[in-house]
Amino acid sequence: MADTVGIEVMGTWAERDADAGLRTTLALERDNGARERDDLARQRDLTARQRDRAAAERDRLGLDRDLQAMRRDDAPTSVADRLAAARDRNSASLDRIRAADDRREAAMDRQMSALDRWQGSVDRLREAQDRRQARAEHARLSHDELTGLLRRGAGVARLDLELTRVRRSGSTLSVAFVDVDDLKSVNDTDGHEAGDQLLRDVAKVLRDCMRSYDVVLRLGGDEFVCGMVDVPAAVAGERFETVARMLRDIDASVSVGIAELRDGDTVPVLIRRADAALVESRMRMGGHVRGRQASRVHIADAVEDSGAG
Repeated sequence: MADTVGIEVMGTWAERDADAGLRTTLALERDNGARERDDLARQRDLTARQRDRAAAERDRLGLDRDLQAMRRDDAPTSVADRLAAARDRNSASLDRIRAADDRREAAMDRQMSALDRWQGSVDRLREAQDRRQARAEHARLSHDELTGLLRRGAGVARLDLELTRVRRSGSTLSVAFVDVDDLKSVNDTDGHEAGDQLLRDVAKVLRDCMRSYDVVLRLGGDEFVCGMVDVPAAVAGERFETVARMLRDIDASVSVGIAELRDGDTVPVLIRRADAALVESRMRMGGHVRGRQASRVHIADAVEDSGAG
């Protein structure tokens, strides 16, 4: 119930990943807006400098006219020069006011640009947090809580990907169906905590004996599935003899059926054939399932057994 509430409140990992992508888009848009505002601010600064130069030129003209007026003996001409000089100075003052306005607007543009960049940084931080949380939630939803292995859905999806790669490359794929021996007896005798520990121990041995890119999943209960790319069934059998030796050290054993990929197989079909190989192995032993004291792995190769399909 708590997990369900947590998912409802915090969203699924896929939603978080989508949110992270949206935040990336927002951050890019804000960066673009900041660059545009910086360009506008530079343009306004340039305009302000041009107006300052125009104002300085008009001041110079006004000063020249004042000097000419003082030198003139003709009063009307002198007055006209002084009026023209006053107009020049007035225009220069207006240019300086406009230049100041341009600089204020440029400063505001730079402030908005800085704000956009800050918001872009916040978006990126939130994006990183969303992605971290999405990965954590995805790992929680896709991995078995008890053993840390892939759950059925996530594991079968991985096997689907591996099967597609195998068909493309022309290599092979073997699947092992693994059943923990005597789990019910352990639960009844020693308690469910001991049974859980047995499952964790078996899962660790399976993971340790597989390559890092092999697929190991908990199908449910006491059943596991291992997918091995480029490993024929016979070689997979040898690998599970190593599993058997390691399990003997912790007083545990498993029963295993192995199936190698055939033309037309899907992942469910391949798993069913491996399961059928396991059943066949037990039938050959007269229906008796070895307990933990046996410390052996029982393997039947479904490729060689035509009746296992």
